Amino acid sequence: MASLLVAAARRGEAPAPAEQAVALYQELAAADPGRYTAELAAAVKLRDSLAARG
Repeated sequence: MASLLVAAARRGEAPAPAEQAVALYQELAAADPGRYTAELAAAVKLRDSLAARG
């Protein structure tokens, strides 16, 4: 969702869904690290990128 908002030039709305994605992927990666670690890394990267740009 966050990446779609960024692509639609709605960056200001993206941080909350990005944070939600990180939280969800953290839970999934804890249960099945081999399957969800890459997705978690991508979600963290997007969240951090949004935070750095304010």
